[in-house]
Amino acid sequence: MDIQAEKNELVKMLLATDDRSLLKDIRSLFTRKEKEISIPQYVIDGVRESQDQLRKGQGIPYEQIKKEFNIK
Repeated sequence: MDIQAEKNELVKMLLATDDRSLLKDIRSLFTRKEKEISIPQYVIDGVRESQDQLRKGQGIPYEQIKKEFNIK
């Protein structure tokens, strides 16, 4: 079903309902803010430090990591 047909079907369903609870839930879907992902500061700091090390050429080659951790 294409997007316009899907919208039309949803409009029909919306117009046909008298369920206030359902209408409230639908409204909340449209007004809900995106959930913020909470990433701990130590993780952010670790990623930044890793990026800095890579820029300085201090990274460890992936092949070496695979070998050390026995990854195939």
